[in-house]
Formats: sequence, structure tokens, C-alpha cells
Amino acid sequence: MSLTLGLHSALSGLSVAQKGIDLTSNNIANVNTEGYTKKIFTQESVVVEGRGAGVATTSYKRNVDESLLKDLLQSGTTLGALTAKNSYLNRLQDYFGDPESNTSISHYVTNLQTAFQSLATDVSDITSQTEAMDAAQLLTEQMNALSEQIQALRLAADVQISDDVDEINSLLTKIDELNDQIVRTDNIGEYSSDDYKDQRDVALQRLGELVDINYFTRTTGEVVILTTGGKTLLDKDPVTVTHQEASMFSSTTTYSGGNVNGIYAGKYDITKEIQGGEIGGLIEMRDEILPKLQAELDELSSSFITEINAIHNQGTTYPDTPYTVTGTRTFIDTTTNGGTSTTQGISIDEGDVRITIFNDDGSQYATTTLKGDLGFSSGAIYDASGFDTATMCQTIQDWLRDPTGPNLSAATVKIDDNGKLSIDLGDSDYGIGFLDTSSSILGSDAQDATIGFDANGDGTSDQTYQGFSNFFGLNDFFIVDSETCYYDSSIIPLDFDTHITSNTTLEFSNAEDGLNFGSIQV
Repeated sequence: MSLTLGLHSALSGLSVAQKGIDLTSNNIANVNTEGYTKKIFTQESVVVEGRGAGVATTSYKRNVDESLLKDLLQSGTTLGALTAKNSYLNRLQDYFGDPESNTSISHYVTNLQTAFQSLATDVSDITSQTEAMDAAQLLTEQMNALSEQIQALRLAADVQISDDVDEINSLLTKIDELNDQIVRTDNIGEYSSDDYKDQRDVALQRLGELVDINYFTRTTGEVVILTTGGKTLLDKDPVTVTHQEASMFSSTTTYSGGNVNGIYAGKYDITKEIQGGEIGGLIEMRDEILPKLQAELDELSSSFITEINAIHNQGTTYPDTPYTVTGTRTFIDTTTNGGTSTTQGISIDEGDVRITIFNDDGSQYATTTLKGDLGFSSGAIYDASGFDTATMCQTIQDWLRDPTGPNLSAATVKIDDNGKLSIDLGDSDYGIGFLDTSSSILGSDAQDATIGFDANGDGTSDQTYQGFSNFFGLNDFFIVDSETCYYDSSIIPLDFDTHITSNTTLEFSNAEDGLNFGSIQV
């Protein structure tokens, strides 16, 4: 070996050793750098004309398992969804409180139960009356507050989705720039692009935490990013992702109903494709978990209203019996055509309804039964034209004005302009009360009458209710003031079965357009 070749071999060894020291130092210095991966290089002997001429480095490369990297991204996607849901569920827990806390629903329900039990021992006690009203008021306020908080959380989730979409666009832009850097560096060949790849992996991991994605790497070095449904997010250029957050949420605000804007990748709505990541968790909270919780709260509220009102309507105030009563149920009354009434109807299918007029001292002044004495068992509720004198309202009004009966000449019974049953005795010295009985015989057992309701005015009962006063809402304890939608059903359980086994027709009515103005075949 010549002296020159020996020196060259020694220098190449020192150079390679220096590069190894530099690489090791860089690895140690970046041990706590997010996303940095260990770099290694290989070396090989240099042979010139069959003789060893030292050593040279062949390449630098990252010590990375690409399959494991994709598994890590998938884990980050799952973690992102769970973290988002956990954050909102913890806030829900704070709102609802622990079962034993003084802010929980169960606490307010127990308070109301206790107040009612105390009132039942002495219904004339002012303190017990006040405590019962306060307990009921606190319960309704708490339920209303919980409903508002649920909708506020849905709005917060939607706003957070919008913020995450902005971050997605920033990440896609950054990854696109890193793609260009990697391709440029690899083409020059003077330096390694591995540090750029580390930065790109960090951006990909964060992107995966926000939304579930698929990606692959081209032979040229750049990555292409797709949604799980195959929509392109980044290829030659990044696609702009957009979402316009809602300004407010209510229980009827839904994505499926078109009230919530979708998440778009360019022109494509990818909302339904997103199943994971922080955005996937937020969508699930906004569109599934929180609406279901709202439905359960509504079901609980509806049960309270229905059951307590049904019991409360079995009685009346005493001794200050009211001389005017107005129901809470809304009815539809349309103009008669050619003498034919098109109003909604009612029937007393079982039992009877006793109507009693009281003096101002609480003593009985006059009494009758709607079915047995007045002969009204079925018919229209009210006819605004006055043509149909056999309506329920007209029958009761005629009795109230009858000189041989109560003789209240100024009494009126009608469906008012708001669609509610309104009874006015016209004389504050008297009061009116209703009692359902098992039969028309005086002294019959108190028992809810079975009321049939002809909702569409076709002469056939469509719905059945228990209790005359309960049906009209003449003595409701809880009053629902909501007319946001004419077509809402009552609150039903999540596992409700309609029992519809064949084609049926849904008919629609409202006060503006009348009865059965439209229908849908189902």
C-alpha cells in the first residue's frame, strides 16, 4: 500500500468517525424533541483497482417502523375522540351533579315528593302550600336550566369543530410545504430529508388526533392524505376544509334536519365520513349523545307533567272555587261549510262527568252530569258559527244559563281565540268544578272518565285520554307553553314501537290552514 493510499484510508476513517460522532451527538441533543426519530447511517469499504482505499458512509436514514407509525396515528385518532367526549361528559356531570348532591335532579324530585306529602296532611296550611309550590318551581327551573346547558354544550361542540377545521387547514398547508422540502432535498441529494420527514410525521399525528385519515407515500417522497371515505385532503395541493358554526342550538336543531352546517372538503360534505379524532368525538356529542340526553330529560319532564297533572285535575280549588277556567290544550276550529261542522270532536266512552256550581261559601248550588243528565255523549267540541247547537260547549252553556238550573244568564262556554276551552260563569259569586264518576248516578265512585278525541273531525275517535278536566287541562299543575311545532308527538321512549304493520296516512292540521290540509302516505 502506498503512503498516499494509506493516508487517504486513514482520513476517510476519521471522516466517517466524525460523521458518526456528529450523528450521535444530534441524536442525544434531540432526545426530548417531539417527533424526532433516531438517525443511523451505514458505512462500506472503498475499493480502488482491487485494493482497499478506506471507508465511506452510504446513507443516513431514520430508524422508523412505518407500520408502527400508522398504528400510532390510529391510536391518536381514537384518543382524540375519547378525550373530546370525556371533556364534555365531565362538564355534564358537573351540571347534573352526583345523585346525593343538592343540585341533582333526584334531589329536587325528592324535595317535591316530600313537599306534596307534607301538604297532603293539611291542604289548607299556607306554609305547606308555599313549600310545595317552591319545590315544584325549583324542579322546573332545574330541568329548564339543564336543557339550556345541554344545548349550550352542543353549541360549544360546534364552535370547537369550527376551530379544529381551521387547525386542519393549517396542518394541511404545513404538510404540503414539508412535502415540497422533502422532494427538493432528496432531488439535490446533498443532505438528508429525514428531519423534514420527522416534522411531517408530527403534523400527521396531530392531524390524526383531529380527524380520522388515511395516507400513503409516493415514490417521490410526498404523502397524499385522504378521508376514510376516500375524499382527497392533500395531493398536489391542500384542499380547503370548511365548517360554518351555528349561532344557536335548540332541541330541534339537527344536522340531519339541515339546521347545522356540514363539514366540507372542497365541495364534498364529509360530516358522515368522520368517525374518529377530536372532530368525530365532537360530532358524536353534538348529534347523538347530547340529543339523546335531551330526549331522556324531555321524557322525564313529560312524565312529571302527565302524571302530576292527571292527579291534580281530579280535584279543584276549595273553598275559593274559580268562576272562570281556561284549559291548556289547543283545539282547531274551522268555518262550517253548508251547515256541516268540521270541528274536532269528543266522546265520553266510559263513566260520566259531573259539573257542579258552588256558592261563594263553598256550598253546592247546582249539579248535573254531562252524559246522563244533559245527554251529551259525543259530538263536536265547539262550533264558532253557532249553527251546531249540539256541541259540548253549547250543551254546557245552555245548562248554565237555564233558569231552572244555575240561571247564570251571562255564562259563556267556548273555544277562545287561542284555541283553549274557556268557561266563564259571568258572576264571581259562584264557582265551577268537575268530577269524573264511574256512572251518572249521584254518589257514584270518583273514577276518571274515558275521553275519545276526534282530532281530524271525521267523526271517529283517533286518541283516548283519561279524565275530562285532564283532557282539557282545566286544572293543570304544570303548564307547558310551547307551540314551536304543530307536528311534534308527545315524548316517547327511545325503544318505542309504532306497531304500524301496513301502509298508513299521516294527516296534518293547524289553526291557520284548518283540519287535514295535507297528508303523507307512509
